[in-house]
Amino acid sequence: MFASRDRASLTQSRQAVDFYWRYEPSQDEEDHIKAAVEALVKTADGNDRRVSSNPYLLADARGSFRSRLKRLTRGGLEPIEEVRALKRPRSSLFEVRWQNVRCRTKTDDDTYTHTAILLRMIFAEPPELGNAALGLHAHEKIVVEGDEQDTRRLQDMEIDHAERLYEEGEERYWGVRLRGSSHLRV
Repeated sequence: MFASRDRASLTQSRQAVDFYWRYEPSQDEEDHIKAAVEALVKTADGNDRRVSSNPYLLADARGSFRSRLKRLTRGGLEPIEEVRALKRPRSSLFEVRWQNVRCRTKTDDDTYTHTAILLRMIFAEPPELGNAALGLHAHEKIVVEGDEQDTRRLQDMEIDHAERLYEEGEERYWGVRLRGSSHLRV
């Protein structure tokens, strides 16, 4: 399923890393970063526009996402705090982590309050793409207070989804084209 690699991510290597977002057809890395940022904003928004309804929260979130993704392309992510290998058998997936993304949420009495959420972007490092990280899936990490098993179950569902996206896209190279080439080898 996945090529085996050392569990340290290329994104923490202090060397340049190409970043691709699955099914982004452009060869321009900025377009891939924008696609990933939009996926992260959509995830942070949830069902009630928790981020995009407030221009300050939206600018803060976009800036945070973009900044971390740019550091990813320089191999500058910090282990554990910003990037972590996912601990699953047979899986060579990693996650970029955003702790405390500021957003607003509706309370029971239909007013709003500010809160912070945990966001993750699951990615792979397929050897077919060279020295690269392939963004697969963005999701909110839900922590069920007092129930570590349920928290893990929810996280596993997200990882399973990312694994399916990886497997489904592998034959078509996840819809991306290597930079500097007209097409991937077939």
